[in-house]
Formats: sequence, C-alpha cells, structure tokens
Amino acid sequence: MTEKTTAPAKKTMEASAEVSKVIRGQYARVKEDKARGRPVVWSYGLTPREIFVALDVPIISVEQLPIMLASKQIVGRYLEIAEHAGFARDLCTYHTSMLGVVEADTRDPYLEKLFEPPDIIIGSNLPCMSESKSFLPAVEKYRVPHYFIDAPICLGGSDPPERTIKYLAAELKGLLSFLEQHGLKMDMATLSEVVDRSREMSRIWTEVDEYRQAVPTPMTAVDGLVCMYLLSYLPGRPDAADILRRLRDEAKTKAQNKVGAVENEKFRLLFLDVPPYYNLGLLSYLEKDGGVFVKAEIEYVMSGQTDLNVLDPQHPLESLAKKALIDMPCPTYTNRIDFMRRAIRDFRIDGIVGANKRGCRNMPAGFRIMKDIAAREFGVPMTIIDLDGLDLREYDDVQVKSRLDAFMETLAAK
Repeated sequence: MTEKTTAPAKKTMEASAEVSKVIRGQYARVKEDKARGRPVVWSYGLTPREIFVALDVPIISVEQLPIMLASKQIVGRYLEIAEHAGFARDLCTYHTSMLGVVEADTRDPYLEKLFEPPDIIIGSNLPCMSESKSFLPAVEKYRVPHYFIDAPICLGGSDPPERTIKYLAAELKGLLSFLEQHGLKMDMATLSEVVDRSREMSRIWTEVDEYRQAVPTPMTAVDGLVCMYLLSYLPGRPDAADILRRLRDEAKTKAQNKVGAVENEKFRLLFLDVPPYYNLGLLSYLEKDGGVFVKAEIEYVMSGQTDLNVLDPQHPLESLAKKALIDMPCPTYTNRIDFMRRAIRDFRIDGIVGANKRGCRNMPAGFRIMKDIAAREFGVPMTIIDLDGLDLREYDDVQVKSRLDAFMETLAAK
C-alpha cells in the first residue's frame, strides 16, 4: 500500500505525546529489567493489569505488541510467517501476528527494540476461545512456566452472579500463588493501593469524556485511542494517573473556550470495533466533510467504565474479577449495547461506523443488533466497512473511502 492511501494518526492533545513516550519507556524498561535478571511476563488475554502494576513487573502483551507492529506497517511479515507455519489466515490477527513473532528466526530492527523472550507466560480464555489457544506455541517454544486463567462467561451483563465472580477471583488468587513460586510475591497492601488509583483513573476518564461531549468536541477518538493505553495497560500507576489529570485539564480548557479539535464540525461519529492501526489517519478522512469521530468503542476495553464503583480496594481480587467479567468484550453484548446507547445520547452521535474485523467472531457479531437498535431507538444510521485492524493486506482504500463518502452523503441528506 502506498503512502497516499495510508496516513498516521492526527493527534491534537498534548497528553497524547506524553502517552507515546510512556509506551516507548515501557518497552525499554522490559529490556532493562531483563538485563537485571527480572523475569519478563508475556500476558495473553484481558488479565487485570492492576496485578502486574502492583508487582512492578515487565510485561509484553499480546494485545499491545501487534498494535505497535501494525502502526509501523511491518506486522504483515509475521502474519505470513504464521500462515506458512500452518495457522489459518482467518484467525484473529492479534494472535496470529504473535504466533509469527514466536516462529520468526529473525526480527525487524524495530521489533528487536520491543522484544524479549518470556520467562513466564500467562494465558487466558478472556475474552475469546482463540485467546485460550494462541499462547500454547510460545509455551512449547520457550519451555517456560505458564499459568492459565479460566474465566467463566458472564451472562449477567453488568451484574454477574456472585458465584461467577468468586470463581474468577479464585483463578486470580491462583495466579498470585503461581507468580510467587517464580519470584514475584504480591504485597496485598500495594495491590489495594493500585486498585484504588485505578478506580480514580476510571473516574478521571469519565470527566474527560464529559468535556469531550462539548460541541465542538475538544478531543477526537484518535487521542482517545492513544490515551486509553493508560487505563488498559497501566491502571493504578501514579505517573499514568498524573497524565490523565493533565488530559482532563486540557480537555476542560478547550471545551470551556469552545476550541474544537476539528474545524467545521458538522457530524459527530462513533467508531465501533478495532480501528485500522496501520492507518489511523482514516479516522480523520471524513473531517473534509465535517465528520468527526468523537468516540471509539475500543476505548472502553479494560477501562472500568462499565461500572465506576466496581473496584473496591478492600476486596481487590473480587473487584478485579468483576471488572473483567463486565468488560465490554463480554460476548453477550449487553454492556456493548448499553455503551452504545449512552454514547449516542451523551456525545450527540449523528452516525456510526463499524469495522468488520476479519478473524474475530466476537465483536462484529453484535453489529446487526447494534445497528437495529441505533436506527430504531435513535434514528442514527450505521455503516459497516470491511478491514482488519492490524493486517494491511485486508485493506482496500478505494472501497473503504467510497463507502464512507456514501455514508456522509446519507447524513447530509438527513
């Protein structure tokens, strides 16, 4: 794909630059800690990150490293390596790309800056069955200790049965015992402090969203996708909380002074599912017609926004279990639909764009329900574009932009 069809993210918030530095620092620290003899943990799935923050342990996440590779448009090589090793192309590209990283004999210089082989691997079936299998080749290759977290399916929306919470809390307790056996002993007082700060960060993010609801919006979904890293991967870390506070203050100042992130805002848009991380500039494409993505659904993953009161420092494992169970990727869709309803009302959404992510059976499967509810209850139209969030090979620039242009014509006609 040429440079003409892809573009980098267009960020407007100063805090976003700080987050980018934090991400680079995280990976640099993995290498530094490895050199000092600290075990490196590979984490698969939506394991509560508060645990790793409290342990102060270097971590490589299967949900984050592929995004970094996609942003540099080098992830395709590792997808092809995995495919040549026998893994199907229609698997989730997050998992397939990591399988390629594991199988690769040599790695790109950029990946070498981020990569360290694991000393411990944590697997899980949260949020999907593909997640439950994708860590096994890494276990087989590196022959390191591993632990599997069995997360039950939550059928209760934002109010799961108590037995379900207790079951997952016991799994997390087992994880702590396993990590202690391998030199990573948890101090429960520290975990409680981290859980408390994580709860505060979720509340700060809610304040940020309140300022984003202003017309014109002071902050687009691109900045939201960057800054959500703090909530999703560094929840409860003091420096992450400080950056979120500065983001809130920046959004507040812009909202009060009616400084919009985009000139000529006409249509407020919501993005569902995984955006094209190799081409986040696509989220700015419709600004030429006054279309602004004011919110992205993926910002809510592991953010604690489903229930701001779910985290309880006095019961850290139980509350972390509940936070995970009611997270947005829950396959029963109750919380996704509730999020969409709130977003349409609060952000005054005019139109919705959903990305049909190849290889995912979970997220796109809810589109039919969500599209019908948005139209029936709010009169808000939704269009669906076909692309993969990581795999540039699946991206057709002409087709995607033609669909988006047609959608904007529909909004203008309304």
